[in-house]
Order: sequence, then structure tokens, then C-alpha cells
Amino acid sequence: MRRAGIDLAGVDVHDESQLSEAMMRHHRDQFPATFASLPAPADLAEQHIPTGPPPDDVESAETKVREAFERMVTLSEDGEAVPAVQGGANLGPALREARTRATAGANTQATLEVEHLKFLGPDDAVVWFRLLRDGHAVLGPMEGRAHRTGAHWLVSRATFAQIVGSVGVRCPPPPET
Repeated sequence: MRRAGIDLAGVDVHDESQLSEAMMRHHRDQFPATFASLPAPADLAEQHIPTGPPPDDVESAETKVREAFERMVTLSEDGEAVPAVQGGANLGPALREARTRATAGANTQATLEVEHLKFLGPDDAVVWFRLLRDGHAVLGPMEGRAHRTGAHWLVSRATFAQIVGSVGVRCPPPPET
């Protein structure tokens, strides 16, 4: 990385998140026009046209969508399911494998943070979020989806697949119902 001109002063080279941040700083410094031209999630939201009215209680629905995204990296008690994901009954092994690959054995905690969301109808939302490891952004903002099933808002299976796919993990087919 030093040969590429990346400043590693004050960076723990064994900490993947610090290395990632150093690379991002380098790319922002080298290509400021590219990073300055990236549209903000709120601007991207304008491109999504609602297909129906928002939920009756927008504030409550927004809270539930944010909570679903935050729980998307949480396994069920038996470790086989990811309850915050639609059809997540068999996604536990994929999440565990993604954690192993992403952390390379380091003891780090991944979290998700919703940056912006827009309701496209009473049961659908488009969401922009970041994946954080030990509080440092490693992915994002990324676009994902959430859907209301009954009284619960869940992250779409495709959004989950996008995240674990970023470290080379493939999701199994959805369980048969």
C-alpha cells in the first residue's frame, strides 16, 4: 500500500477497517471530482416513484425499518436463521461465513446504519445504509429494500444477499413454505 502512495501514518496495518479508511482517504484525495459528484442518498431517493401512499404511521414504520436493518446482522438463538430478513430461516450459515471472511479472524463487530429511507407504498421502502465494522464504515451507502409482512418490517432477501455477496458468500435458495 505504501508503494501505491497510501499514507499509513497512524494506521494499524493489522486492522482491516483502518486500512480500508486509509484507502478511501487516498482515493478521495486522488480523485476528488469523482467523490464530490456522487449523489447523496436523499437525491437518489427522488428517482424512486411511490406506487402507493405511505404507511398510516410513518414515524413508527420508519423506526421499525431502521430496527430491521440494524438486526440484519443478528442470528437467531439456534444460529440457523436471520429473523430480520424475509425468508431468513436458512440464512444463518451464510451470515456466519460472511462474518468469517469479512473479519479474517479478527474480533470485530459489524453493524448497519440507515442513512436515508423513502416509503414507496404502505408496505415497501427503499433504504440507503452503511455497513460499519467497529464503528467505521466499510461499505456504503448502499441501496436496499424493506417490506412489511403482517405487522413486521423485514429486510429483503436480495438486500441481504447483496451484503454477504460483497465478501463472496452466496445465499442458499429460499426455504420452501
